[in-house]
Amino acid sequence: MKIRIKILITILLLVLVTGIAATVVNQTFAKNMVDKEVCNHLLTTAKSRANHVETFLDGEKETIKQLSESIVIERFLSAEKDDPDYSERYNDVTRRLKHTAEAGKNIYGVFVLDRNGTIIASSEEIDIGKDKSNDPYFTHGKEGVFIKDACVSEDKKIDSLTFSAPVFDEEGAVFLGVVAIRVSMEELSEITTDRTGIGGTGEIFLVNKDGYMITPSRFLNDTFLKQKVETFHLGSETEKYLAGYEHDAVLCKSYMGVEVLRVHTHIPEMGWYLVTEMSEKEAFAPIAITTDIMLLILIGILLLGIIAAITLSGTITEPIERLHKGTEEIISGNLDYKVGTGKDDEIGQLSRAFDEMTANLKESRAELEERSQGLEGVVEGRTAELDRKVTESEQQRLAIMNIAVDIEETNKNLESEVAKRKRIAENLKKKQSAEEAYTDILTVTSRTINLNTIVTEGLSNLMKYTDSRLGVVYLYNRDSKTLMPVVARGAADAVAEQSFLYGEGIPGETAAKKEMVVATDLGDTIYKIPSGDGMVPPDTIISTPIIFKDVLLSVVLTCYTKKATPELMGFIKRVTDQIAVAINNANAYTEIQEMAAELKSERDKLEMTSQELAAASRTKSEFLANMSHELRTPLNSIIGFSEILHDGIFGPVNEKQAKYVNNVLVSGKHLLQLINDILDLSKVEAGKIELICEDFSVSDAINEVRELTASIAAKKSIVVDLSVDEGLTTIHADEGKFKQILYNLLSNAIKFTPEHGSITVGARQSEDLAEISVTDTGIGISEEDQKKIFQPFMQADATTSREYGGTGLGLSLVKK
Repeated sequence: MKIRIKILITILLLVLVTGIAATVVNQTFAKNMVDKEVCNHLLTTAKSRANHVETFLDGEKETIKQLSESIVIERFLSAEKDDPDYSERYNDVTRRLKHTAEAGKNIYGVFVLDRNGTIIASSEEIDIGKDKSNDPYFTHGKEGVFIKDACVSEDKKIDSLTFSAPVFDEEGAVFLGVVAIRVSMEELSEITTDRTGIGGTGEIFLVNKDGYMITPSRFLNDTFLKQKVETFHLGSETEKYLAGYEHDAVLCKSYMGVEVLRVHTHIPEMGWYLVTEMSEKEAFAPIAITTDIMLLILIGILLLGIIAAITLSGTITEPIERLHKGTEEIISGNLDYKVGTGKDDEIGQLSRAFDEMTANLKESRAELEERSQGLEGVVEGRTAELDRKVTESEQQRLAIMNIAVDIEETNKNLESEVAKRKRIAENLKKKQSAEEAYTDILTVTSRTINLNTIVTEGLSNLMKYTDSRLGVVYLYNRDSKTLMPVVARGAADAVAEQSFLYGEGIPGETAAKKEMVVATDLGDTIYKIPSGDGMVPPDTIISTPIIFKDVLLSVVLTCYTKKATPELMGFIKRVTDQIAVAINNANAYTEIQEMAAELKSERDKLEMTSQELAAASRTKSEFLANMSHELRTPLNSIIGFSEILHDGIFGPVNEKQAKYVNNVLVSGKHLLQLINDILDLSKVEAGKIELICEDFSVSDAINEVRELTASIAAKKSIVVDLSVDEGLTTIHADEGKFKQILYNLLSNAIKFTPEHGSITVGARQSEDLAEISVTDTGIGISEEDQKKIFQPFMQADATTSREYGGTGLGLSLVKK
């Protein structure tokens, strides 16, 4: 096989093997890195949610523990039914139970059981008298704080947990009964259904000790205690799983039959598992992308290797072929043939050496003689050369020693830098832990607008992350200038019920100064924490005001068995600032809800009043219309017979009779006009007026109305002029109603214009509308009277009615 082909194959194999090895190593590294990153992310998420769950359980356990130590409940259970104050004690314990149920965000039932397991007091009267002697929360609750596993409540059908604790007498020796609270699992569902950071296929849910889901599923409905989930994947080695593998991410099939990456977090107190999982496809999507990229890179390297192999093999074999040809020339006797090339590589050197060898063959004998004669000179030269090389070797040794010293100094500098970076990393880790704690508290306080939830969960998380042994939140009442305790953790009843005036005690001092108060050397204080020697004062009390926009909202007091540090005080200040914002938001929401309720109540009243007024108006209009019809029939007869008598159709009447008949006729016509006006007004108000709109001539309609009023205008020598724009010819309206309106306006003008006066009826176009006006030289109307003359039965004043007559309905009909 030719050298060219050997070189080509060797280079290609080298490139191919190297590329494949690099790809495999990179893929292995990438898969391990992605696997580790995804697993760490799932583990961090699972641990955070499990901590939330345990915090929830601890908070409710603390609530039931405080309730079991209540003096009110102990006094009630110690009393007999025939005791004189039994009723009073029963009322006191009922109020306490209802207050606890109302104060707790998730609590919907609180009750007390006697020694026999019968409910004798409850926040819900329906529970009283029930026998719960065989229920686990009674049988186990007699021994200590107990949590009954998740179930559906019998009466309200709510997914819930039941917390119970025993009640003893003051000496703690005699068992009196059990107190229990029912807690909704809604908050646990909120914790697990928050899918922040688990992708589009991720899911978090709780599984009870029997393997059934107790929080909602992302993909199925109605799974509470119905959906079975396999939580163990190590066969018969369950103990091994519980011992060391609960935090490992494993590949398995979900209850939906999908391959997922799953993390189990054990909650030992309840025997629960918090399961966090994400589909395998989504979890390892980056690895698939990396594989495609590496395959493309491998193909590119292979192509470059082929090109490089072809070029390199030609560069190497071409001079060798020329050297082979030169050898054949020399063998044939041509000692003058030159193979040498201008290249500086080993083959070029070999070809030039070959040329020198050929030249040397010609002078071999002469050179041998010359070399034998100059042998001594050569030995001397070689000796000098050896001395020179020994000197150079010593110099190189000294240089190497100097380099070693420099390397040692560099190593020391590197060790110092590594130690410095380790310290920086530790500080960063502490800051990161504080930021994660602040983020958890921020999440808890910002996801709700319930004031009790904000202060309860805010205090619980603040105590958890700062290792506080006792904490109290006091709300400030600006009216009474009093600080009232609303939430207490790790505190006795005396602390949980003690309020402070503004400026009184540590909380009052904090409120007055509006700044953080740190107290030490605490001898006589009500704040005591448990220790090996009993209840002792804390080493440090930190009392922090919660202020929003310079307004005091509350005071948070926490106790510690350590000294206060700037980092601790800074963290508490950040948390209380966030709690201040959350409390302000809750107060604002409450005020808005109250305002909305008041507005709704006022609106309902207005709507009811409006409906009553509308009904009354319709009833009035219908009554007036009916009465007008009933009155017009006899009135027309009166007017008709009066006209017959007045005209003397059946014989003449004397002057006095004519005067009386004329009075009857005038009064009848006046009454008929009044009835007609009332009837028209009632039709308008009842919505029974129908308009028949069509095109008609403005000038003709105005002339017709002027002709109708010409006789009464002539009696007063009043001139009625017309002023109609030439461009205004026709309008689109109800011609009859148009004439009636104009007739009313013109009649009023004639009525209130003195003799020899003038009236002008004008008509002009204003954009797409026609403007009709009646202008007279009459008595005029004051600005005050202009506001009321368009109301029914209203005139400018009483003298107007007496002097000019009329009913006061004409202009009202015109407006309507």
